Parts: sequence; structure tokens; C-alpha cells
Amino acid sequence: TARSAPEREEEIRNLIKKTDINRDEFVQEFGLHISRDLMEVRGRVLPPPKLQYGGRTKQQALPNQGVWDMRGKQFFQGMTIKDWAIACFTPQQSVKPQDLKNFVDRLTQI
Repeated sequence: TARSAPEREEEIRNLIKKTDINRDEFVQEFGLHISRDLMEVRGRVLPPPKLQYGGRTKQQALPNQGVWDMRGKQFFQGMTIKDWAIACFTPQQSVKPQDLKNFVDRLTQI
């Protein structure tokens, strides 16, 4: 799910505060200390990849706010994906295995 940087920061800070991770027995046993301060790192924004649509126009498209508008468009040249995987990082109790199977089944029908 896309979130703004300030929203994500607030979520991380709340999680650290809520879990009180430094009192965890495993963290203490290994002599670790988790800082409540976020680390600042230098970064850069990469230019988005260009997509070339098919059809009569064969126009190139750039995303608008991180989203490509695919309505009424087709790819220039479709490709078959032979090997792929899905990783689900949500807590196990929040997603039913059958829901994941249904998602994969529908994805493979596209």
C-alpha cells in the first residue's frame, strides 16, 4: 500500500513505541539495543521507466503520481513470464491460505 513518507515514519515510530522492543527477552539476550531515532540516509528519486503502448499510436507513457493509466491501452509487445513468485509479509493470522491461493489463481488467469 502506498503511503506518504510522513505517514510511514509515524507508523514506524508508533510500532517502536508500542512494542517496547528493547525489553524483549531475545533482544536483551543478544545484547542488542534498538534506537527510537530513525536513521537518516541520503537518497535520490529515480526517473520512472517508460512504457511503450501498442495499438495504432504506439505512444510512450509516464506515470502520473506513481500510476500508469492503462485504460483503453495495450502493451506494444506482450511477454510471457515463465518463473515468478509471490511473497506475503502480513502476519499469518491476518490472511487465510485460501485467500492467497485464490489471488494466485486469479493472477495466473490475467
